Amino acid sequence: MKINFQNVMRSINRADIKVRYGIFAGILLAIFVLDYFLLMAPQIRSLKGLGEAVKTASADVDRVSNDRQRMRQIKDGLNSSRAELDAMSLKVRSLQEVPVILEEISRTANQFNVKIDQVKPLPESQETLISTPEGKYYALPIVIQARSGYHMFGHFLSTLESGHLFFTLRDWHMQAEQDAKGLLVQATLKVILTQKPAPP
Repeated sequence: MKINFQNVMRSINRADIKVRYGIFAGILLAIFVLDYFLLMAPQIRSLKGLGEAVKTASADVDRVSNDRQRMRQIKDGLNSSRAELDAMSLKVRSLQEVPVILEEISRTANQFNVKIDQVKPLPESQETLISTPEGKYYALPIVIQARSGYHMFGHFLSTLESGHLFFTLRDWHMQAEQDAKGLLVQATLKVILTQKPAPP
């Protein structure tokens, strides 16, 4: 069936003005509907999908930023722990240095007017703490008997601890001297020592 376009146009021109506007409005409405369903709707759907992708990407960026910040904190913590470990390893002395350690204890005691009566290592009570391929670690008890004031003995221990000696304090007893001039002190220092394996 062949539609004659000129006949259609003549029919529209002969029609009432309201009918012509109605036809024009119908054509415009059809164009808008077709434009929406054929062109706009797919674009709106893709924009919605793009919005979801942007949200996901934004969440991923936030997560990566938080992870990087956490990694920086972990790295700082690890560096701090390494520094502490290095400082501690300087305090862990060799088993062969026991005479030097006894001399350091006596010298530090003299600085604080702590009168040493006896400084005695107890090798028979030495404990093996850990054994690794890099070496063995021991806790050697050193008994100190001395006469001192309470605060001076505290300063003495504090100076030993801040120096190059890693130890724990055990069996600490104090009692007043008979002449009440000071205190009789007995304490056991468990000094941490190491023994490295002989080079091959």
